[in-house]
Amino acid sequence: MADQSCDYHMVVQDDALVASDFYARLEQYLKEDNAPDVLCLFYRMKSKNTHAEFNSAGLNSWKEGGFFFDRLQFAVCVVIRTELIGDMLRYGNDLSEEKYANVDDLRFSAFFKKRGIKTFYTLPSLVDHEGTIESTVREGGLGRIAAWFADGPNGLAAECERRSAKGD
Repeated sequence: MADQSCDYHMVVQDDALVASDFYARLEQYLKEDNAPDVLCLFYRMKSKNTHAEFNSAGLNSWKEGGFFFDRLQFAVCVVIRTELIGDMLRYGNDLSEEKYANVDDLRFSAFFKKRGIKTFYTLPSLVDHEGTIESTVREGGLGRIAAWFADGPNGLAAECERRSAKGD
């Protein structure tokens, strides 16, 4: 069970790359009086238009340091308020549909949705996926990298410029 003396707990995948000054950067999001209950420290745009709202949220928020969205996507690194952990784990363990089997971000997201909790996505991403490692769920890792990693180029700004030039 979660250590109740902590304000937050973090789940991070083993193929995550962590930004320099990670803790100092993360603290900027957590020290606010109205700090989010859930933070996703990784954002990437979906290559298909199945998630147009999610893509748009990132493109429209990169100058503000992040955005809230109604579901958790890509839990490469997620930070969750401790008081939610016990109920979240119990809820997730009770989900019996096959789509939830071994997919933590879907189970977490279902719990947050039930509770009306939105996820805050940090921009830039404070973690990235190692792009050269094969995924256990799909071939090829390159499609799984952050749109804007804190220690890398701002792909969101470039995408905004590209869309603006096209008139999108």
